[in-house]
Amino acid sequence: MLSNDATIQNIKHEILYEVAKLAYAGRFEEEKDELAYKMFPGPKARFRCCVYKEREIARQRIRLAEGKCPTESDHPGANNIIQVIEAACADCPLSHYIVTDNCRKCMMKACQQACKFGAVSMTRDRAYIDPDKCKECGMCAKACPYNAIADLIRPCKKICPANAITMDENGICEIDENKCIQCGQCIHACPFGAIGSKTDIVDVIKAIVDGKKVVAMVAPAVEGQFGDTITMSSIRTACKKLGFNDMYEVGLGGDLTAQAEAEEWLEAAKEGKKLEIIPPTDEQVNRMQEIGIRVKQLEKIDTIEEFIEKMEKLQGIGVDVSKIVPKDTILTLAQKTFVNQDEEELIEKIKGEGLEPGDKIGNKLNNMRISYRQAKKGEKSKRIPPTEEQVNKMQGIGIIFEKQKITGQYIGRLSITTVQKCDEVQRDLNRLVQEQQTKEGGQH
Repeated sequence: MLSNDATIQNIKHEILYEVAKLAYAGRFEEEKDELAYKMFPGPKARFRCCVYKEREIARQRIRLAEGKCPTESDHPGANNIIQVIEAACADCPLSHYIVTDNCRKCMMKACQQACKFGAVSMTRDRAYIDPDKCKECGMCAKACPYNAIADLIRPCKKICPANAITMDENGICEIDENKCIQCGQCIHACPFGAIGSKTDIVDVIKAIVDGKKVVAMVAPAVEGQFGDTITMSSIRTACKKLGFNDMYEVGLGGDLTAQAEAEEWLEAAKEGKKLEIIPPTDEQVNRMQEIGIRVKQLEKIDTIEEFIEKMEKLQGIGVDVSKIVPKDTILTLAQKTFVNQDEEELIEKIKGEGLEPGDKIGNKLNNMRISYRQAKKGEKSKRIPPTEEQVNKMQGIGIIFEKQKITGQYIGRLSITTVQKCDEVQRDLNRLVQEQQTKEGGQH
């Protein structure tokens, strides 16, 4: 089935085919500079304005096939897999807003009145937007009663889900590698084939030619892309003919993991147990990031016993753990007790106990409370609820786990507690006032 970018993809595949032939023959390094001339001999251009531009674009695509940047010059985003082929990225209109034939050159001149930068002027037939003055605010397009001003967002920028594409002062695309999620949508959206991706085809073929054991790993989506008669078995045979030792479909790893986990969960279910989701360790996260897997917003999930241990450590350094609320971190909870202590000193004190100041303990406690209440009602919970023994432990160090019944005894205890807290606050306030007066007296 042909796609909208079939011509561009054919050129890409043609270049990769020629690169692969040279790499297998061991002549790539010697003949790669001549490849662009061989593919686009001229004198007439096949697709672009001239044969010289076609050769330069082919040369940059050959560099991508080597796993390099399209140009030799260093630039932001050079490490990204998705790259802009600068020689091809020069045909999109530079102006964001364009006046179309719908313009009636009306007497109101709403577009000109709306522009605060003097970018809109009137020619003989229609309004004109000066791209050097235009700030792309869009006010002229909003003001036009005929919708005569078109908002020309570049196809690559429009389709990018991560808003990673901008333009430099020359109108050439730039891809922010910190935002880019490498989905490849911009590659297929660009009508001029100005965005491509690096490949390892030369290195892979070199390893095969050198006699190294190379195994091909393909995505499950490859099945069906060459017609309904080409199966995974067919692709495996083709890979072996290319020199690969073997071929595996990467979904096999997922299948094996799912099988192992299913057996583990089934065993736990038979014994009446619930399994907790175990997050990756710091070492595992670092290994994943080293091979290019982006791991974000990972937070260690404590067991209930680990949470209780943290609360006991905090109580050991004098923190009133009974003041914990859902949004508390360890630091904010400690600050409720040590009102006047310097934050940096308090952080050092917390770290000295092996705790992280930013640990969101309030949310963790709230989740335990919810799962505990659900368990008592006989409802299913996504989390493992604490046992009665664990609840008693937490209540023993002052953490309120359940809503208290309103009894005379509870009201009396609450009144005493409230009075005590008010006295503490008043003492703190008196001390602060006295310190301020002492400072002011010293200044005089």
